[in-house]
Amino acid sequence: MGIALWLAPPASESESFSSVITSLSKQYATPPFAPHVTLLTGIPTSASTTELLDSVRSAVKGIAPFQVTLTKLGSKADQNNYFQYLFSIVETPNKELFNLRKVVRTALLPPAVSETLDDYFPHLSLAYGIDNEERNAAKMIRDLENSALPSVKEFKVVSVQVVMCEGKPEEWKVLGEAPLES
Repeated sequence: MGIALWLAPPASESESFSSVITSLSKQYATPPFAPHVTLLTGIPTSASTTELLDSVRSAVKGIAPFQVTLTKLGSKADQNNYFQYLFSIVETPNKELFNLRKVVRTALLPPAVSETLDDYFPHLSLAYGIDNEERNAAKMIRDLENSALPSVKEFKVVSVQVVMCEGKPEEWKVLGEAPLES
C-alpha cells in the first residue's frame, strides 16, 4: 500500500475508538488497527523517511490545530471497498481539513496527481473487510447504533502522522509526525 498520512485522535479520545475497533475485530474477525482519519495515501515506500518527514513538517508549518466532528456511520461494503468497510463519516465542509489535504497533496505528490480532481472522502474507519457469511456491514451498523457507539464525536487534530502501511494493518508503523502549530 505504501506510506500514508493520518490524523489520529489524541490519546484521551483514541481509547474510545480503539475499544470499538478491537471489539469489532474480535467479534467479526476483522484486522485491528489504530484509529485515524486518513489524510493522504499513495506515497511510495521508497521515499526517504527523513526527507518525507521534513517535507510534511514544512508543508504544515503555520497550520493551526482544528476540530474534526464525526457524524453518522457508513459503509462502502456494497462496492467491496475493504478499507472503507465500516466507518464514521467526518462532517463536511471542514475548511481546515480540506486545506490541510490540499497543502500536503501539493507538497508530496507530483503535479500530474496533485492537480487532478480530488475525491477525498474523510472518515474514521471502525472495521476493514468485505461482507461474507460471518459478517455484514449493514447488520454491524445496526448493532453499533443500538449499543457500542463511541461516546466521542469530535477530536482536535494536533499533528499529521506519517505511517508505513505495508503488510497487515496490525503491522503498520508510525514513522514520525508533524505537529500543527498556531
